[in-house]
Amino acid sequence: MNVQDLLVIGLTIIALAALGYAIYTKIRAKRFTRERYAFAFLASSTGLFLVVITSLLAESPWIAFVNIIHQWLNNASDPVQAHWSEPVLVVLGFILIVRFQFQVWQNWSGGRSLELFLSITL
Repeated sequence: MNVQDLLVIGLTIIALAALGYAIYTKIRAKRFTRERYAFAFLASSTGLFLVVITSLLAESPWIAFVNIIHQWLNNASDPVQAHWSEPVLVVLGFILIVRFQFQVWQNWSGGRSLELFLSITL
């Protein structure tokens, strides 16, 4: 079993969990503040950026997943090689997701910490 594949998959799972938390924060916008979404946005974009870096330097997450499945099922040691277009798709996906998250942050419809602070003190 390749440790690099496991690290890539683990990093991807963490990044997707952070992205899921950012989406959850957006869905519950009336309950959370814009600043809380900003922290979720920071965590998810940092994780996704690390996935992009590992995709460019090592391999994409789905290739790592396929390699691990092949090792478990076939006990084969020949790893699947990524096509040149896969890192390009990962970078484009990262740019689209971060751009969408930034637009959500700019047009936040939920509470803001200043409004919350004023409502508590008044």
